Amino acid sequence: MKMTSMVAGPMPPPSSVCWRALAAAAARIGICDWNLETGEIVFSDRAKAIWGLPAGQPVTEETIAAITHRKDYPRTREQARRALDPAIRDDGPYEYRIARPAGEVRCIKAHGAAIFADGPD
Repeated sequence: MKMTSMVAGPMPPPSSVCWRALAAAAARIGICDWNLETGEIVFSDRAKAIWGLPAGQPVTEETIAAITHRKDYPRTREQARRALDPAIRDDGPYEYRIARPAGEVRCIKAHGAAIFADGPD
């Protein structure tokens, strides 16, 4: 098998968006970013597919609340509160269920961490 480079010019640094996108695609995971200053929530296309949302649909806190299983929503809100508390900064994984718009229930395992303006601990 002959391998040729598909990149013209120097490789981007590993921290770049293209490397993160490649890693997420290879791992078949979805990515969510919540900007607390603007309120904007961005789900990758894969995350939207997992949640049963159309690729072009905006995601809001109301969308998340509506799809998160009603019995799990209070626990996920508490997890978010703990993650966003600068004194706690909880970054542990957690599991919850979603009820997709078509009615299918899926289990989600989330990993994440809040990024604070003052940096890590």
